[in-house]
Amino acid sequence: SWGGPFGTLSSIRHYRRNRKRCAAAIARNVSRICDDQGIRQIWAVLESPMMYRVTALLAKARRYQLVATLWDPPESVTREFGLDRISRTESIDDFDSSLACCRRLGVISEAMGEHYKQRHSTLETTVMRFIPCSPKLSASRPPSDEFIICFAGSAYASREFRALLDALDHCRWKIAGRSVRVQILGAKINYQTKSPACIEFLGYRSGQEVAERMAKADCGYVPYWFDPTYDLAVRLCFPSKLITCLTCRTPIFFHGPEQSSPAEFLKKYRAGIACHSLDRTQIVSSLNVIADADRKKMASQADLAVSREFNNTNFHRRFQFLITGNRHD
Repeated sequence: SWGGPFGTLSSIRHYRRNRKRCAAAIARNVSRICDDQGIRQIWAVLESPMMYRVTALLAKARRYQLVATLWDPPESVTREFGLDRISRTESIDDFDSSLACCRRLGVISEAMGEHYKQRHSTLETTVMRFIPCSPKLSASRPPSDEFIICFAGSAYASREFRALLDALDHCRWKIAGRSVRVQILGAKINYQTKSPACIEFLGYRSGQEVAERMAKADCGYVPYWFDPTYDLAVRLCFPSKLITCLTCRTPIFFHGPEQSSPAEFLKKYRAGIACHSLDRTQIVSSLNVIADADRKKMASQADLAVSREFNNTNFHRRFQFLITGNRHD
């Protein structure tokens, strides 16, 4: 692709062509299939600008009942897609048009549900968070001279991760008298330290191995953006990293804003510690709190959260409500 302004211009033209032609063609095909088979309800997954546009066109036809699921707000999605300001505005308008015609919406957090219900008063929402069945892992951990911080997934909150490493440099990679080892299970890493460190980059691992390694760690690191640009996302979304920690019964070290969905969740279920600062002294202090905490009590809170929020029965019941409108809570 072309660089500089030409690259930007090329991207804008590509998006506009897709929005005008491709989305219309997809919507026509969906309508044809629905009409041929007598389908009168459509379930849309609002995950991209193209899906916003297709769903908006189907909504405009007013021939179908629409329900949808949403994991990320459109402000975050359009930013990740690299759309220009005008295209982002158009895409968010498509999203709003889609939601205005939806009867029910499956969301990832209570805050997200409340946010969109305030904007669309007739919209019904249900929180849909799911984790697969897995063997219950022990909360106990044999005594060790190491303090293991485990991070699994994509390192999108890079500023926060750098602050963690800076804090560990500051305390010479010692927490509660124990040497620190940071385990990273993910596709890539691009960080540097200013002192001798112990970072174990394990690359991509299967879900089972992630669970086994997380269960053996002293804490699972869950960073979220402090940058105000991501304010809506941190308040409305819910990171899968936190769910991984809960499933593995590993104390959570949440590193992000106080006004965020993970912080609210940890107020309800004391399955970890929240650090709301990039200051290295406060980060080290929070890690020391986790090192001295009662791991079994945190595991018990994790079990409670999983049993209430993430079990199969709840997920199936809420999904049934999304599709049928029959609530059995």
